Amino acid sequence: LLDSVVTSSQIAAEVGHPLSNTPRGTFTAWADYAASRRWSLGAGALYEGARVATMTYNAAYADVPTAPGYWRFDAMTKLAISPRLDVRLNVENLTNAYYYDLIYSDHVVPGASRSASITFDVH
Repeated sequence: LLDSVVTSSQIAAEVGHPLSNTPRGTFTAWADYAASRRWSLGAGALYEGARVATMTYNAAYADVPTAPGYWRFDAMTKLAISPRLDVRLNVENLTNAYYYDLIYSDHVVPGASRSASITFDVH
């Protein structure tokens, strides 16, 4: 857990507030499984806790804008085509969760929706 806090600032109202876009908690886990000598699978989870948009209170808002925490799940499969060439399929955001990647006092940046990529690894 991360307890970020502004301890010193030229703007007195920032002191004592958490740093913007800094979640209190984050978590990442990834596991790979070799199904055979040529084929492997992987899956992972990412959690990012709620975070504030700004370090100071703005009278234009009822309170400080906050992005909610979120979970994202990813997966991968890899096949060795030859001793020197692998093909890999990665899928990010399997559940197509809607989340805010970044938050600012006047706008948000949404996270990427479900996406997939195919890559070739040459050894």
